[in-house]
Amino acid sequence: MSVSADMLLNILNLGVVSALFTIALQSLVGRAVIHWVTQCQVALQKSLLWIWVLMPFSIAGLCCMVFVTNTFSEAIWEPIGLLLHWHHLFQFEWVSWHGALLIAFFGFTCWLTAKHLKPLSDNQKRLTLAIQLAGYSHITLHGKSVVCLHSDNPMAFSAGLITPKIYLSSGMVDRLSEQQLACVLEHEAQHCRSLDPLMSWVFCFVSGFQIKPVRKRLRTAYNIACELTADKRAAEQYDPLNVAQTLVSVSRFNSNCHMKFGTGFGYEFVEQRVNTLLQTTPERTSGLVWVGALTTAIVGLNLVSIDSLHHYVELILSL
Repeated sequence: MSVSADMLLNILNLGVVSALFTIALQSLVGRAVIHWVTQCQVALQKSLLWIWVLMPFSIAGLCCMVFVTNTFSEAIWEPIGLLLHWHHLFQFEWVSWHGALLIAFFGFTCWLTAKHLKPLSDNQKRLTLAIQLAGYSHITLHGKSVVCLHSDNPMAFSAGLITPKIYLSSGMVDRLSEQQLACVLEHEAQHCRSLDPLMSWVFCFVSGFQIKPVRKRLRTAYNIACELTADKRAAEQYDPLNVAQTLVSVSRFNSNCHMKFGTGFGYEFVEQRVNTLLQTTPERTSGLVWVGALTTAIVGLNLVSIDSLHHYVELILSL
């Protein structure tokens, strides 16, 4: 099998059509899916959100593989194979809707990349400036390596993409008991172990391909899931009630402090996090079933609809 440039461009075009079709389908059920995910046990929420946000690209890759396999082999059952067909696979015209779609998609991808790289740079500058203005020292508290900022402003957060660190201000240390401090440090240590600053940025970027209402809900749900996971880790080491009380205490004197360059303890979603820590009812797993069922349905719709969608677009443009 010889692979030509035209064939590769057509495969890319097929993948883009599949990804956009998947995003359109996701937009119809996105609100319900996010609700189901938030009802699942904390340990599953981040994984399910990643599956959902990466679905357009994973399904696009699967469709490309299946369509190419059907073109060059007879491994696929013939009745199904009739639906899995991409016309003029070996001929690509830039001056067509295929070329315009590729240019538009990759142009949008470049714009989205630039849009998300700038805040990354700005946040790093803010962090560097905050450290320089306050001064700092490296200390060890409760077995955790901490960058202690010499500031009366109470702050506790983790920051850094590849090697995240725990940042704690002297004002925060002075306001907390030893037990509260241990809860805060364990929470932030979990953010570092999970590479949450980096993964949150990647999730924010990938979710940028979704439509705005779904995109906002996905990002909020992911941020909450990160905080709940870190809270859960702290609650496993210490009593959940102590973690909840620490969260409420920290949120009070952090009410006017908004961190833009890290994941901070007690800054967001306090009520929901406290309720989750103190809940006694079992967590649901039905969200996992629904997400799995919808994923299967979207894969099936992609495989049987892409060729028809291709024909409809060409029919409309020929009118």
